[in-house]
Amino acid sequence: MQPAQPIPTLARIALAVDPTPESLSAARYARTLLRPGMRLRIVCAIDNPRLVLPDIPRIDALLTSAREDLMREAQVINERIATLFADSGIEVEQAIVDTSVTGGSVADALVSDTSAWNADVLMVGANPHHGLLRLVEGAMSDTLTTRARCALLIVPAAYARPSDGGLQRLMFAVDGSEPSLHAVRVGLGFAAPTTLLYAAYVIDRAVRLTDIVPVRALEDAYRAEGEDALAKIGPLFHATGNPTKRSVVETRPTSDDVAHALMRDAVHWRAELLVVGTHGRRGIAAWLIGSVARRVAHLAQVPVLLVRGAE
Repeated sequence: MQPAQPIPTLARIALAVDPTPESLSAARYARTLLRPGMRLRIVCAIDNPRLVLPDIPRIDALLTSAREDLMREAQVINERIATLFADSGIEVEQAIVDTSVTGGSVADALVSDTSAWNADVLMVGANPHHGLLRLVEGAMSDTLTTRARCALLIVPAAYARPSDGGLQRLMFAVDGSEPSLHAVRVGLGFAAPTTLLYAAYVIDRAVRLTDIVPVRALEDAYRAEGEDALAKIGPLFHATGNPTKRSVVETRPTSDDVAHALMRDAVHWRAELLVVGTHGRRGIAAWLIGSVARRVAHLAQVPVLLVRGAE
């Protein structure tokens, strides 16, 4: 039997902000999630004015003025967010990353900044139509999810926790793989002593209608696999001393997938954070391969923590 691996310490949290209400929502969520002793870095990355204001004549004085305006706006944003954490016991620092200096995109700048700062988690607010969701769409998602060394926490625009204080309900999507177990270890870093922990394994019934093997035999086999995956979580949960729950969840027989089934279950259970590893097997892998964060951001109705597999 392999020795139990320790729960990683989540001590350094980066919060990406911009002028949108979604950033304020993410900051408010962070305010309830973080605990004294943690460090928070509020990061506002500003675009190169040559890119965001293409109609400005390429006159140095005008570009410099536009850049200074963006810098001032970023400073105001950072200071407004920082006031939420006054008297919280959290060490707060502010940073402005100027892509006209660093080069590359906003996502590139955030990856570089959070990596240099050794962040454990990068938090972003997400709206399906604007704001920082651009960070988790298309090529941007590849940058964040393949280059960022830390976990990515996406807070949906309309989400608000029902109460302050430590998390009350923390959910994990598991599949029995080591990346899945690693995600559980990382996510447990956000658990308070009284947090209810819930591990869910999703059986994808919808894909089995085309299989040659009888459906019932497949369902029995996959349910057994699910029970085995949940059993692997047992020692991790037991070591916390927290109240726990484990369950096998099924997709609908048709017109459904793992991502939707998982989010439905998270909403039904009133999860305050859903933790998912980004290199699992079967259904979870199919969901998370490719434009990972875009898929999650468009589906998420609760905050989602995407955890990379251990290096």
